[in-house]
Amino acid sequence: MHETVTRKGLQTSEFWLVLLLFAIVVLNGTSYVAIPGEHIALLASLAFGYGGGRTLLKHGLTKAGAAA
Repeated sequence: MHETVTRKGLQTSEFWLVLLLFAIVVLNGTSYVAIPGEHIALLASLAFGYGGGRTLLKHGLTKAGAAA
């Protein structure tokens, strides 16, 4: 059976993905980043969809582990 590795905070991919998204939003409109608003919305939905999915998965694994 697979061993579940629990990571918190700075070690999670969800954290870094959301941090990257916020950096893109803050830098958007500067000479470094020029992304149309529709694309920012698409990136946000992908980032939060990934983060939400991972959160649900981790919660489900924790719940299943507690029941076993």
